[in-house]
Amino acid sequence: QRRFERTLYRSVSNALLNPFDPSSAPPVPELFKQLDHPLHEALAGFIHGCSPDPTTRTVATTALTLSLWQLQGHALTPELPSLLLIRADAGEDPIDTFIRSLVYNPEDNKARVQTAGPFMYGPIDQAAKAMETAVGIRRQLGRHTTPGNAGKKIEARTAEEMFRAALRTAHGHGRSRCYSKAWHPDYGLLTDSDDQLILRLNDDEDRAGFCADFLDQPEKIVIPKGVGADLFPTTKTVCISGALGTELWTQKLARRALTCGKPFFAIPHTAGSPLDPEYLDVLRLFALTWKQKSFLPIHAGIRLPPDQWVRNYHTALRKRLAVLALPAEFPTLQVIHQLAEICELIVSAACGPDVSHEEVVALFQDLYRHTLRGLVIGMAGYTWFGMGLSLGPECEPLYAKGMKILGKLRNGGELSKSDLLKNFHIKKDERDLLLQRFSEENLVHVDGRHVVATSYREFVERLYASEEFPPVENFWQQTRPHDDDTEAGDASV
Repeated sequence: QRRFERTLYRSVSNALLNPFDPSSAPPVPELFKQLDHPLHEALAGFIHGCSPDPTTRTVATTALTLSLWQLQGHALTPELPSLLLIRADAGEDPIDTFIRSLVYNPEDNKARVQTAGPFMYGPIDQAAKAMETAVGIRRQLGRHTTPGNAGKKIEARTAEEMFRAALRTAHGHGRSRCYSKAWHPDYGLLTDSDDQLILRLNDDEDRAGFCADFLDQPEKIVIPKGVGADLFPTTKTVCISGALGTELWTQKLARRALTCGKPFFAIPHTAGSPLDPEYLDVLRLFALTWKQKSFLPIHAGIRLPPDQWVRNYHTALRKRLAVLALPAEFPTLQVIHQLAEICELIVSAACGPDVSHEEVVALFQDLYRHTLRGLVIGMAGYTWFGMGLSLGPECEPLYAKGMKILGKLRNGGELSKSDLLKNFHIKKDERDLLLQRFSEENLVHVDGRHVVATSYREFVERLYASEEFPPVENFWQQTRPHDDDTEAGDASV
């Protein structure tokens, strides 16, 4: 009797608690409901609905594309684009907050005792000594072991594996590290065995360290050194991911970004509110699966997509590059010519077999065009510092004086037109030509007799509203002609 009662009790209890029984399963958590959303729908929802502000949507989409590109690393392209988000206002950058969660996992970089591998259960405080010993043994064997000497090869491989295991114990691992924790005094840049890293600017210490190093020791970022897979010194590759405020984004730093010879995109924006959270968890899950995928390396396309809208943007970019520092031209154009294939890979990874051809094409068009627009406007943003600013043959000799005038207006407030003549020793026609060009580039306001410098926020807003950079048409919406929640032209209309 008792055995029967116990059996009956267990049967009833299992029926009540069994999560696989639909009649007794608890409610599905909201997060899991989001993760069940089709990836292509989430990607489209993010592009067109992450913010009510069209500028924010373009910048967020651009940041998403470049971040996924960074996560794949050299598997896609030899050079990886760096991304800086330049925000007009102080405080937390809402787009960067999302990007940080996409590319950086703080748990990966934490010190922890390993439960497997050659340093299994080794104490954290002994990892540094194990790393030192492993490097000493490996270098004593020489970079190239003698062919046929199996014993030395095994010893070399054992030392390499011990170093990597001890490194994980003391410093963690992963594709991304925060900038201030990325370097070791003895081993240089800390990476996994693939020798590549996303350097994240997560906090004030990271941002200050990056700015100081990029100005004074640019080789730390352009050609960083570290211990390679064979434990000998090697050159590694990095890309930057983060946000800077206008108090840190100075003319010297902008010039360094243009002259470092690497693809470096600084995207200005004015976002002030957090991104709509509806699709963010789905995209974070997508990023986890995306970086594990294998793709064939891509190459820069000889031609851009045959479309007048795209050609207009390419023309606008070439016009800016023609008067920017020469080292910026090749890496920038290389990224632009690789972009279409990058977007194709992202869309193909997000779309399942049931997605129609029309939806795939529309999603690609929206992702590609928003990203292209963001990158080109980012290069135009250097005009804030007078870079990429063509003054014309009449004003070119006045460039230095023009920059001084601009600096005086920004730091000292408005000046009268007559003050410009007296203080900067220029002629009336020269002054008028300079003010005309500055006004055309939205750098100053001329209000009657007075000249006022444009704020960075105003400059960015007018940049995205300029006729030179037309908005993106919502191709995705055209595949859903009966939807009630049609955006007003989307993107940047």
